[in-house]
Amino acid sequence: MAEARELCGLSQIEAAPLFGFTNSSRLSKLESAEYGHLSYINPKVLATAVLHYGVSSDFLFGFSNYPQRDIKQARENQVKDLLSDLIADEIADIRRLVDAVNKLAELTQRFADKTKEIQQALDRFRELNPCFEDMPGSAKLDRLICELRQDAKRSTVELAELRQSLQ
Repeated sequence: MAEARELCGLSQIEAAPLFGFTNSSRLSKLESAEYGHLSYINPKVLATAVLHYGVSSDFLFGFSNYPQRDIKQARENQVKDLLSDLIADEIADIRRLVDAVNKLAELTQRFADKTKEIQQALDRFRELNPCFEDMPGSAKLDRLICELRQDAKRSTVELAELRQSLQ
């Protein structure tokens, strides 16, 4: 009730007469729940608060965070909150996805770097061994390393594009 009164810009002294109280102490006790629970509050007091403060009874009882008596407006506010929560969840999911893609991009870059090292090692081996081309299996080894290197480059590019699209 105190929050509803404050929304109207009224002090306890200004609001007490609206409820038929001669001083603000009774209103203060009601607002502070000094009597222990809401069942003590007279229904006329609630009706008066709803009328004078312009809030819903659900707001006074704490069932709603929205003071509007207009049910349509209160429902719209609830839907907005639900959508905000859903969007927050979606954003969290997207962040997790971005983190996973970034990790994959790191691993793929390492893969590309290693395949480059392997290609350089093979090229150096070929330099040191002029008869490499005539060795059994050399053509297959050369082809597989070349394909591996191409796959690594392609994967790196694809992940870079995916990362960019997620940003």
